[in-house]
Amino acid sequence: MDNHLVEVITNGIGIGKTVVIDNINNIRNKFTSVEKEVSKFENAISKSITQLQNINKEEFNLDEQFLEVHILILQDPVLKKEVIEKILNKKHNAANAFTCVIDKYIERMKGATNLYLQERYLDFVDIKHRVLKNMTNDCAKDVDCDVVLVVEELLPSMMMDYKDNLKAVIAKKGGYTSHAVIICKSREIPYVVINDYSISPDITVIVDTRKQMIFLKPSDYLIKEYQEIVGKKEIEVPIANYENKGVKLLANVSNNNDVVKANKYAVNGIGLYRTEFIFMNNNRPLTFDEQYEIYHNAILEMKDRPVCFRTFDVGDDKQLSYVQTFHKGIDNYKNNPELFETQVKALIMSNDYNNIKIMFPMIETFDEYIYLKNLVFRIQEQLKN
Repeated sequence: MDNHLVEVITNGIGIGKTVVIDNINNIRNKFTSVEKEVSKFENAISKSITQLQNINKEEFNLDEQFLEVHILILQDPVLKKEVIEKILNKKHNAANAFTCVIDKYIERMKGATNLYLQERYLDFVDIKHRVLKNMTNDCAKDVDCDVVLVVEELLPSMMMDYKDNLKAVIAKKGGYTSHAVIICKSREIPYVVINDYSISPDITVIVDTRKQMIFLKPSDYLIKEYQEIVGKKEIEVPIANYENKGVKLLANVSNNNDVVKANKYAVNGIGLYRTEFIFMNNNRPLTFDEQYEIYHNAILEMKDRPVCFRTFDVGDDKQLSYVQTFHKGIDNYKNNPELFETQVKALIMSNDYNNIKIMFPMIETFDEYIYLKNLVFRIQEQLKN
């Protein structure tokens, strides 16, 4: 058995067989003909868009913006034009033409002075990986065992190939704010970084972030010991005690699964429950009963700890087919009064512990706040609650 110290990105314990993924770069296929290379490129783009449209964002805890941005980049007419021009004029094969163009965008993002844009370069790397994989039909093989991914840098598209079989990730480099990290956190997948590694495929590995260690080719005894720990789900969650410093720790959630996970960290409450994500999973308005069940279950989970629900925040990057939106903020509620009143009624009736707080997003004036506050109190009076 061999073991190594690692840097921890997300916490947990994972056991599985290694799958080593090399980053796809230029594919050295021969040039066939302009027509065939253009067709190969367009088919790969179309297939990539279809894959993104079919992703269950709830399953991977992806926000709508992630999928929309990736699809918009793939549909960008300028990107398409530049790739086809390289195929026509330079006689590049489709893979190399696309690589040349997308790499130019990746370098621009890396060189941005804005930190947010620098961190978003991985979106372009992920798109590159997905398109090139579809261009070569290099699809992930079906696996019937638990998997530990070994990669240079983790991308969401790599994770989606393995879904529930993915138990841990070992990478050569990685940050703390990428979409891949967000997915790992939401799915409780341990993710570690080891700068100098050489790990063979198809060997058993144990990742234990509590000890900041990975164990290569562990003994049967050690595997059994860790399987019992994982089976009992008795992994200790590191919880910092901030209260003795006068600070309370509140969670930021989008659904009740997030509330349950937050509870593991013994948080002092929910500081922000973004309710619009509940609405986005349906193509129709939610009824009072449906909303009541969701909000009430969240309250029962947190019991007497405060929960702050933000009324639905729709517009700009978040659109709903059944909501009339022109601007964010109070226009949401004036243009959709029935939807707003139904939500407020469900929230008020869920308030078993008298611990609910209601937040209105994107309020610009004091008069707007007073208008909505009085509306809530009027609904409360009607309910005699």
